[in-house]
Amino acid sequence: MRPASSRGAVLLAIVVCAVMASVARGSGGRFEFRLFDPTGQIRTVVTAPDLVRSSARAERRSDGSGILYFRLTKHGVAKFRTLTRALARRGARLQRRQGFDFEVNGTNYGRPLVDYTAYPDGLDAASGIGLTMQLSVARMLANAIRPG
Repeated sequence: MRPASSRGAVLLAIVVCAVMASVARGSGGRFEFRLFDPTGQIRTVVTAPDLVRSSARAERRSDGSGILYFRLTKHGVAKFRTLTRALARRGARLQRRQGFDFEVNGTNYGRPLVDYTAYPDGLDAASGIGLTMQLSVARMLANAIRPG
């Protein structure tokens, strides 16, 4: 059973880099987080200040995989919608799904794809974002994201 707070969250399946490199703090001991267009054509980037860090958690799925769940601030939700809307529009022009990179402390953990046919106006992350990945990676990232 999923906790009530994750119901309705945007669920994105990603292929996670199996690199279990340390997710120690970014350069200078700072926490770094980015959701961004890997081509650089879309300038909107969701960053650490857009993240509700205390919301990060890992959950086990029924198939044994994991979900990294987190929420964004109101400003972060708007930026995420802008990013994914631009990706959906580009996808419609190119007739193929476009992805954004998910990066924590300088390590890229995947590229979720935005389905331009299902979400032509982008994704709404008002109730949170869930990224499917290996459970061990989800747990490691949730610990890295949560403050303290």
